[in-house]
Formats: sequence, structure tokens, C-alpha cells
Amino acid sequence: MPIKTAGERAPLFCINGEPLKMAKIFDEDQPLYGLCNAYNPNFKPPARIEQLAEIYVREMRQVQPEGPYHICGFSVGGLIAYEMARQLVSKGQQVQYLALIDPVFSSHKWSRVKWMMNAFTVEGRRLDAISYFIKRGIQAAASRIHTFCRVSKSWAYELLGKDLPIDLRRVRHAGAIRASHHSYIYKPFAGKGIIFHPEMSEDDSESYIRFWNSVLTEGATVHTMKGIKLHLEFLAEPHLTRVTETINEDMGKLSNS
Repeated sequence: MPIKTAGERAPLFCINGEPLKMAKIFDEDQPLYGLCNAYNPNFKPPARIEQLAEIYVREMRQVQPEGPYHICGFSVGGLIAYEMARQLVSKGQQVQYLALIDPVFSSHKWSRVKWMMNAFTVEGRRLDAISYFIKRGIQAAASRIHTFCRVSKSWAYELLGKDLPIDLRRVRHAGAIRASHHSYIYKPFAGKGIIFHPEMSEDDSESYIRFWNSVLTEGATVHTMKGIKLHLEFLAEPHLTRVTETINEDMGKLSNS
């Protein structure tokens, strides 16, 4: 999906997240394209992340046939972006920039319990942590209810034979690819990358950095986003602007190099 086609910089391809909002933050000379087949009502996600990444690579190369490529992705989009980069390099292409915004983990050790224990450490004092967990529990319950309502609404649209609006298509799309990203295993990528992650304890942060340096063979630059404790906070302000400004600055440096 072309969001902004004009500009002297190399195009940036964004998988999932909020590329429309990010476009308003980027410099005027930054071309931007969004890749998310949730916008296509007839698209059925394949069973494996590798297959979905292959589809996105084909779509991207219709816009830019040859590298160097610049890719970013949020959440499962970060996982897809990572696999896209691996496939491009395997085809002899150069991936000059890869930014992963809180990419999901499947078989890695950061389980939900691990994240909850980490949050306790981040919050510091016991009473503060208890207050945080209560607040987090309310937020999680509200999120589940909200998601259930949206999924139920999408079923109603289908029963009535109506096309799903884009927000409901994104919900169904995310649900459809959940099984595929749970089975995905990160394999080494012959390149470097930028990683944005929420607050963690010092030990977990060090472990997280070691993991990314083990799969990104040319090194990982890891940004700990202060003030972010929950995954979806990356899409809220002022955090979305902070992340976008960092990517914008990186793209500007690459353009001037």
C-alpha cells in the first residue's frame, strides 16, 4: 500500500503497526509503503510465517526490484520483517536497514509469566507492583472483552454477507496468523538490526540483548523505551512519535552517507 511515494530518500517498507500515522512524523522526503494484507478482504494468510514473508517480499520488489532495502515492522510485523530480511539476503539482496518494534517471540523464553515477573521488578516497590498488577489485570480484561466484541461483530458481518470494515479485517487477520507466528523460530540473519523494546529488569534486558546479538550476526542496536511497559503502548503517543523520530533520524543518516 503506497502511503507516500515522493521523496529523495530510499523507500521504507513498514509491516503492520501505524504507518499512516508515522507518515505524518517522517521528513517530507521519506517515501513510505505499508505492507499488511488485512486491507485485502479476499486474502487468506498462509500457514507459515515464511510463506507470508515471501508474499510480502514479492509485493515489495514490485515497488523496488533491487536493494538495498529498508524495512521496519511492529509486533508480529517485526517477526515478518525479520524473515523478509533473511529471504532477501538469501537471494543476494542487501538489507541496509531493519528496525523491529517490540517483535513477538514464539518459542523464546519471554513467556507471559516472565513478562509479569519482569514488570514486578520494573515497578520496584512491592505496593507499587501490586497496584501495577491490579491496573494491568483490569487493562487485560478490558482488552479481551474489546477483542471478543470485535470478533463477534466480524462474525455478524459475515453472517449477513457484508464486507468487513478495515478495523475488523485487521482483527481477523491477526487471529489467523497467530498460530503461524507461534511456530516460528528465529534463525540467524547475516546483517544488523535495530530493536525497540519496553522496560525490563536489568538481567532480562541483558539477556534480551544477548539473544538479538546471537541472531543478528553483524550486531543489534537495542533501544529500551522508557515509560513503555505494555506492548500496545508502542502505538500510543508520545511513544509512537519517539520510535518514528528515531527511525526517521536513522533513515536520514543513511541517505546522507
